[in-house]
Amino acid sequence: GAAMERFIARYGRLPEAARRRLALENDDSSYSISDVYRIHQATGIPLVFDHLHFLNHNPEGLSAAEALTLALSTWPPDVTPKIHFSSPRTEMRIIRRTDGGGQVLRPPLWTQHADFVNPFEFVAFLRATGNGRDFDVMLEVKGKDLALLRLRQDVERLAPDLATRLAAEVRERVRESPPAWDVALAPEGEEEDMALVAVMNNRRDFEIARDRGWYRIPLKRAPRRIGADYLAFYQTKAFGPEKWAVNYYAPVRRYRIATRAELLPEEADHPRAQDRYYKVEIGPLQRLPRPIPSRRLRRITFIPTTLRRLLSAQEINDLWCGGPSEEALWEAFKRSGLDAERRYVVREARTSYQMDFAVFCREGQVAVACSADPSLSRPPVKGWAILSFTPQQLEEDLSTCVAAVSEAVEHLGGRCSEKDPW
Repeated sequence: GAAMERFIARYGRLPEAARRRLALENDDSSYSISDVYRIHQATGIPLVFDHLHFLNHNPEGLSAAEALTLALSTWPPDVTPKIHFSSPRTEMRIIRRTDGGGQVLRPPLWTQHADFVNPFEFVAFLRATGNGRDFDVMLEVKGKDLALLRLRQDVERLAPDLATRLAAEVRERVRESPPAWDVALAPEGEEEDMALVAVMNNRRDFEIARDRGWYRIPLKRAPRRIGADYLAFYQTKAFGPEKWAVNYYAPVRRYRIATRAELLPEEADHPRAQDRYYKVEIGPLQRLPRPIPSRRLRRITFIPTTLRRLLSAQEINDLWCGGPSEEALWEAFKRSGLDAERRYVVREARTSYQMDFAVFCREGQVAVACSADPSLSRPPVKGWAILSFTPQQLEEDLSTCVAAVSEAVEHLGGRCSEKDPW
């Protein structure tokens, strides 16, 4: 149709760096796998097969194996394709009436994602499609890490032959593949305990964590990596002398998913009573060896980290885990006295940008991006000077990179002290 022709024409005008990052997937109402395959034929864009979308919109009557084969054929031979898999929600929907007349029940929408994957559907899909090209599966589920762990258990129980074959194939691919990501790993033979730092906004939630042994995280705003061995709390202004710091942590016992009304039955009429939350059940709160303060007033929601970092951090920026090149730059900043903020979020109009590092100066701000493709690391944010370094630059000439940042800071009047306005 006309929309597809416009897309093809405008795709050709995109920069090469942007075109290399694009993939298309079939949707659940307008563009089937055959439609996006025609766009691929005109542009070469690889296709991501979405199983739930395929079930909802397959006017050509293709089998899942035929549709998957079509999508996999669009990927280069040296790249492992990716597909999306999810199960539809089956619960009744509770809808709040706009006229103030209370709530009504509505049947489910088959296009919405479930909390967990139906293991019978997943096993049947893999058995029907698993004799061709290898592919990675991305689960689109509300339960996130918990759904993945449950699916692993289900497949091992319901289809042990399939679980054994998949595990062997994954081990072989990991052994043969070069490192694909710039990620800081624990030393070989060690497995670090993971920790998640979450914000603690009020004393009531703190008392629940301390006295009743749980903390809630809204599914809608949960971090991508929710699973952790320990949970720690960044306390805000409500905590007086303990504010703006991480002071307490606790071991994680288990996770559950529950509505707000189930967690707080005394507030059953709350506007978000039917919203779903992770109920993170924890052990006794323990005080850290030293508080981990935030040097600057900034928005913090979740920080995935490790227990080792949690117990040794001097300030909040020590908690973030980056790749080897980013960690080397962070240590170099500390040695040179550059007080940078890590993972700093800047909002421009309705768009948010996360800076790897931010340095506040008297006449502006300097942002530093550690990216393999610097052309994609320069968002147009007013008032910011943005420097980009590739991992190779940081590895081969770290001192020159640090000198460039120091020069940019001096050009903007030198860095602010922690008490300066910014």
